[in-house]
Amino acid sequence: MDWMTSALRHNPELAIFLTLALGFLIGRVRFGTFTLGNVVGTLLAGVVVGQLDIPIHPLVKVVFFDLFLFATGYKVGPQFFRGLKKSAVGQVALTVVLCVTSLLTTVAGAKLMGYDPGTAAGLMAGAFTESTVIGTAGDTINRLALPETEKTRLLNNIAIAYAVSYLVGTGFVVWFLPSPTR
Repeated sequence: MDWMTSALRHNPELAIFLTLALGFLIGRVRFGTFTLGNVVGTLLAGVVVGQLDIPIHPLVKVVFFDLFLFATGYKVGPQFFRGLKKSAVGQVALTVVLCVTSLLTTVAGAKLMGYDPGTAAGLMAGAFTESTVIGTAGDTINRLALPETEKTRLLNNIAIAYAVSYLVGTGFVVWFLPSPTR
């Protein structure tokens, strides 16, 4: 096992592809009629592989995060603009209420539980399935006048809290917003 950990630390790109491969495998495991899916599987695999303390260059993190956001926007963007034609005012109002509610809930919960800003941002991103919070929070933490070790700790807490809470957030979205079958 030590040779594998050493090989992954010397070749971090292998760790990225290992995480993707394990994530796709985990995502296909069936629990009755339920599967976790590729996204949740990859997030969970990332948490496990992340425990090996493999350094990933910050530029690689930014590029992969940007690719994730691009792919999401590319898939959802056209649906968003088609949906605005019908009832834009109601959707904008709902969006504002949801954003304010999620922010206030996160701030209150983080203060109540004593979470640091990184953990709070990760929980908000995962629980409300808002991946853009990761980039915004990470950029904000990097601009703070903190020691590098503290910044690294907070940035790592974002990713861990996101990965753990994303499954719960997605589950609640699926539970509360079922689509009727036709």
